[in-house]
Amino acid sequence: MHVGFVALMFYHLSKLSLNRIGTLALYLSIPRLAAFIAVIAAYFYAGMAGFGLPAQRAFIMIAAFMLAQCLCRHSSVINSYCLALALVLLFNPLAPVSSGFWLSFIAVAVLVFFVNQPDKLQTSGLVKLALMFRTQFFIFLGLLPFMLLFFQQSSISAPLVNLLAIPYVTLLIVPLCLLILLLSYFSTELLVYFCFCAERLLKFFLSMLELINQHLPEALLDLPALAIWQWIMLLLGIILLLFGLTRNKNSWLLILAFLSFIPVLISRDNKLDPNEFKLDVLDVGQGLALIVRTRQHVMLYDLGPKYSDSFNAGEGIILPYLRSQNINNIDKVLVSHGDSDHSGGLSSILSAYPATDYLVSDLTPFSSQYNYSLCREGQHWNWDGVNFEILHPDRDTYNSNNSSCVLYISNAKHSVLLTGDIEAQVERQLLRSGSNINADILIAPHHGSKTSSHKRFIEAVSPDYVIFSSGYLNQFNHPHPDIVKLYTNSGTISLNTAETGSISWIIGEDDVLPEAILYRQANNRFWRVLR
Repeated sequence: MHVGFVALMFYHLSKLSLNRIGTLALYLSIPRLAAFIAVIAAYFYAGMAGFGLPAQRAFIMIAAFMLAQCLCRHSSVINSYCLALALVLLFNPLAPVSSGFWLSFIAVAVLVFFVNQPDKLQTSGLVKLALMFRTQFFIFLGLLPFMLLFFQQSSISAPLVNLLAIPYVTLLIVPLCLLILLLSYFSTELLVYFCFCAERLLKFFLSMLELINQHLPEALLDLPALAIWQWIMLLLGIILLLFGLTRNKNSWLLILAFLSFIPVLISRDNKLDPNEFKLDVLDVGQGLALIVRTRQHVMLYDLGPKYSDSFNAGEGIILPYLRSQNINNIDKVLVSHGDSDHSGGLSSILSAYPATDYLVSDLTPFSSQYNYSLCREGQHWNWDGVNFEILHPDRDTYNSNNSSCVLYISNAKHSVLLTGDIEAQVERQLLRSGSNINADILIAPHHGSKTSSHKRFIEAVSPDYVIFSSGYLNQFNHPHPDIVKLYTNSGTISLNTAETGSISWIIGEDDVLPEAILYRQANNRFWRVLR
């Protein structure tokens, strides 16, 4: 939007300035020259913004819309919109993979097709405010199906925030920042003064956002993940609703729109059978996070890594996956140990599920407000005919990797062994304890490190599958080739999340273990075939 604002500002300023040079019109078309200057200004502004994909997209759209002026030809807004869409796809064929591509072009499409400006706009400020709110409401409706498709949620407060933010940032902050950039070449004193003004304006803007957040703390519209036919019906309903609201409030279109929304309210029942459980090993990079589901219960085992202060696997991977699976409640969270590649997403999960039972080997991150306890050998529970048993640790002393909570999950036919980051010392201890560790599926200890998975342990577990949860080209060289070879020689099928994406099983009481569902295989894309 700001790239467009800069282009529009330079267009009108150039046109105004050039019109004062009367003789110039004898040699050049003033509108054509102004449009050319506007495109150059938009290019430099997008460059100053870093020329990221959104800025590139905005510049191409501006250039397409200005092309008609540059060529002195009349072109409809729809033609310019389609030309911009074609150019974006020409320069970046993989743009549709990005959610930003869809959201930006859908927002512009709503403005082009549904937000009709009146021929004679009344000067009343109240009418202008109503028109602005109507525009934001239409954009909210148009983006709603795509927000729910990509994120399973949408902000109800977005129209109100945009109503404040768009004029404030566009008319105050952006021009002031451009002025500061210009003054940086001339006057230090003026530069400092205007920087102070910009800081005050930004602080006031952030305080307004904070005020809205305080009064609308739960302003999120959450919907269950929809089947494709439900989403198509929702999209159809939104289109009919927009046409109904903009075509003299056609009642038949409005009725059809609301009838199209009915399938969205039908919930999908994906419950498992008794004695059946589903295992989802998520692809979180160099770390571990998995979800175990029975008919009525859900458990998280480990929460993936923390990549930075602004991104961790809990917020960026686990919670979106739970929403996509219509999982609203978690019965238990088991954090095997305190290493950041296993507990990095803990803060986000604690915020989302503060009342959940937490079973941990390290109490350091917890305060009295949470329901937590230490995992210890001998703890066990049964959910819907599926048994869960803690095999390790057996003492209170915390010892990083070797204090990992080892969990054995089984029904009448099959079993899974979750080992965290235990090393050879604990593997030998498990063998001496006499515990049943024979399993069909083994989550490889310590991501396949050379310090784990010694031969006798592999023989005792005798898994059909071993899963290495590791990052692509990770710095630890996990899984180590010698360990992979050791499993392969024992007849075990090795799977690596870095290669397959997430890995899932629905494990029932059939005699034969079902095949794994590999995300990248089940959701193949043409660029993976071209590698």
